[in-house]
Amino acid sequence: MTHSLTTPAAAAPRRRRVVRTVLALAVAGAVVATVVVLVSGAGASSDPADAPAVLVTQADFQPGATPPCLMHQTEQPNSAYEGGPDSQPPQQLTFLAYYTAAGKEPFCDGGTATDTDKAWAQLYVQLTTSADNVSTALG
Repeated sequence: MTHSLTTPAAAAPRRRRVVRTVLALAVAGAVVATVVVLVSGAGASSDPADAPAVLVTQADFQPGATPPCLMHQTEQPNSAYEGGPDSQPPQQLTFLAYYTAAGKEPFCDGGTATDTDKAWAQLYVQLTTSADNVSTALG
């Protein structure tokens, strides 16, 4: 007579795999939650003078995606994007990812770079030492 129940010795490796999988998912979830909190700006100062410049991107832009065109910037970059003690890494990383992905694309309106666009492109060059990905804004 056979039965479908496994013996306790045979079930132990399966339980270990399940526990490892659950732990891995928990760690991955914690990492994702931390990133979401950082990107949402939790803990940022509520003082408007400390607010970072607003980087203009497509509404659905996610780092790793390639936008079809480059958006014009409306504000000069500030210390939140420049590195150093006043930088805000989530904003700075989004800025770098955006220009890495879209900096060679034409502007969405078909226009040319404004002085503000050039300032963002020059900051990109300052931080990365490469003008390759900002050729549209630098001309």
